[in-house]
Amino acid sequence: MRGISSHDGRRYYRDVTRIEKTGECNQPLIFAESIEHQITQILLKTTQDAPDLVGSAQAQIEAAEERYERAKFLYLAGDISREVYEDERTRRESTLGG
Repeated sequence: MRGISSHDGRRYYRDVTRIEKTGECNQPLIFAESIEHQITQILLKTTQDAPDLVGSAQAQIEAAEERYERAKFLYLAGDISREVYEDERTRRESTLGG
């Protein structure tokens, strides 16, 4: 969906394939105020229902960072193999989303 506005100042969302004429979509224009209000309500409910998600995600990131730093230290000290180090590096990157 892409935001557009009309000459009378109203804002809408419209399927990109209709705007760029690259496909067919039966979805009509959606008034921006209506859909934005619905999205806001969903986001508010989500954040109210799960306040610990941010803290939990941060704890997972910190744990992954600590494990990686420990693996790096152990690898440089010769106490673990490169394969074990690479596994930990991959786990860290997966946790960080990269």
